[in-house]
Amino acid sequence: MIKCVDPYTHQGIEISGRKLCAGEKVTLTYSGLLASSGADKVFVHYGYGDSWDKQEQKEMSACKDGFEADIDLKVPGSLNICFRDSAGNWDNNSNINYSFKISAKKTTRGSRKKTPTV
Repeated sequence: MIKCVDPYTHQGIEISGRKLCAGEKVTLTYSGLLASSGADKVFVHYGYGDSWDKQEQKEMSACKDGFEADIDLKVPGSLNICFRDSAGNWDNNSNINYSFKISAKKTTRGSRKKTPTV
């Protein structure tokens, strides 16, 4: 897995991929506060933009590095994330959440339709 360079690695949060783009699936790995405190289950809550549009919650799977979940990046802009354990404890980065920039969907060369000239 290619790890994304992000500001939250020291807090135990990593997202796969070099550049996060809408339309891609990424793996989120969490070994942060809840995992290091012995949580038996961790859930990731996430949404897009300031209003947390398209909110979702997923139970993360236990892995050697803590917990992980696959996330489909649905829209460009900002992806906001926080975590909860089965006891109701939250890791929300001291109430500012964890935010990642999502770029517009990648286009491949030659994939654009050409408009015929008249």
